[in-house]
Amino acid sequence: MVRPGHCPSTGRTSISEEVLIALRGAAIGAESGLPPNWEVRHSNSKGLPYYFNSVDRVSYWDPPQGTDTEKLKAYMAANHGVASHPSTLPGAPEGKIRAAHLLVKHKDSRRPSSWREAEITRTKDEAMEIIQAHEQMIKSGKATLRDLASSESDCSSASKRGDLGYFGRGDMQQQFEEAAFALQPGEISGVVQSDSGLHLIERYTTEKDFRDNLGNNGYHTTSMQAML
Repeated sequence: MVRPGHCPSTGRTSISEEVLIALRGAAIGAESGLPPNWEVRHSNSKGLPYYFNSVDRVSYWDPPQGTDTEKLKAYMAANHGVASHPSTLPGAPEGKIRAAHLLVKHKDSRRPSSWREAEITRTKDEAMEIIQAHEQMIKSGKATLRDLASSESDCSSASKRGDLGYFGRGDMQQQFEEAAFALQPGEISGVVQSDSGLHLIERYTTEKDFRDNLGNNGYHTTSMQAML
């Protein structure tokens, strides 16, 4: 049986399909700022956007090299924001908590790139200064963690104002997990260091608190999020 788009003699993708893939990739890239053949997709299991190459069939959580980060920021805000992927929020699963975080990466982070910057070159000390400034804004009441996360976090969860969904023991990096589970509902951590970078973590209290902090739009994800 011959699959559509494949040549029966070679099993390779037909020229017509290759042309369509190339045209589609070029159109998406022009809008999103991604290199040719790359597009943004959304993981239903993780509840997060990721980057997919339609020719090489590879995917990454972080933007590929050559991305126009300014175009990508605008594209993500318009197409992969909180309101783009509505779902429902059930009661907390047993043994799990829900939290939001703000991540600032540095050049020694596990993956020194993000949707904001294709290559992160700041030092750990510089990242510490940045996240401490965010911490002071939160403490002074000038901004909430989730407001800052939406524009300043180096995690893909920025598209959901830092929301990481429900997670349990063993789901996150140890340093992050210990800090998150030590928080009382509604409490915000100090600066937490992990292999990913520097974090501020806020533990959710109730469903009402979660809805209120999304601006009463009722959009959220229920998936457990992998640490990025």
